[in-house]
Amino acid sequence: MDKKLIHLTADVTLDVPLERAWEVVALGFGDVAQYNPAIAASEFTSEQRAGVGTGRLCHVAPKGFLKEQITRWENQRFFELEVVDTSFPMHTVTSRFSFTPLGERTRVKQDFWYRMKPPMGWLSGLMKKPMQKTLDEGLNGLAHYLDHGEKLTPSLPSSMQ
Repeated sequence: MDKKLIHLTADVTLDVPLERAWEVVALGFGDVAQYNPAIAASEFTSEQRAGVGTGRLCHVAPKGFLKEQITRWENQRFFELEVVDTSFPMHTVTSRFSFTPLGERTRVKQDFWYRMKPPMGWLSGLMKKPMQKTLDEGLNGLAHYLDHGEKLTPSLPSSMQ
């Protein structure tokens, strides 16, 4: 990866076996809005539903969108995606989801690389904290969905509560 990219990581240990975690996150790639509190709606944008070339469109709350495509795939081990179009001022966004079986549990790790568009590239470092919060909330939302069968309500900034 480009050394000018900012790299963040997040992980969660899920109380489900690898097959279930893979089914929801990888095979349900277009359905991320079911569990990620930051995503208001999502859908597949490709006929393909698994593997390299699978695409999705995510409508981000309260506004904005991300079009993503899977670029690497190793069944039940990892997949990588790239943002191919977005309403946000991002130059590059790449994410890798890795799955590690832990008996009847599964560790999901997300590696995330990004860089904002010029001339705002210098702001990329300032975005680390809010980006990390978004990653953590996405994986916490996944755990909540798998435990309770429902989506977490997005948290409002303290100024709005």
